[in-house]
Amino acid sequence: MIQLTTNRRLRYPDFMSTAAPPQPVVLRLAIVARPGQRQALLDFLREAAPYYEAPGGIRMRLLQDANHPDKFIEEFEYATSEAFQADNLRVETDPVMKSYLDRWRALLLDKAEVTVFHDVTSQIR
Repeated sequence: MIQLTTNRRLRYPDFMSTAAPPQPVVLRLAIVARPGQRQALLDFLREAAPYYEAPGGIRMRLLQDANHPDKFIEEFEYATSEAFQADNLRVETDPVMKSYLDRWRALLLDKAEVTVFHDVTSQIR
């Protein structure tokens, strides 16, 4: 008697998957540069941005208020909630990140206003 065995797993096309698609997360930091520190803030962010994005799955943007040149939104788009959670851990534990954040805070007039959004665009398309 011949016995057929296989170690292969059956693979179904992606459209048959029941797993939810990754849900991007957007973190927005509303900030105001200290008087006379606008350029220093821009220089700092130019230096820090590659480190902020280094783990991958993170994209940073900087938006300037059209009516107030010292007012900005720093926007971080995380590809997945896991990337967002990993970056939160990095903020809490990484000494290099803590140093960057200390330098950043010194350039701000007040504390940043933090807002976290979940991208639910996939629910309407």
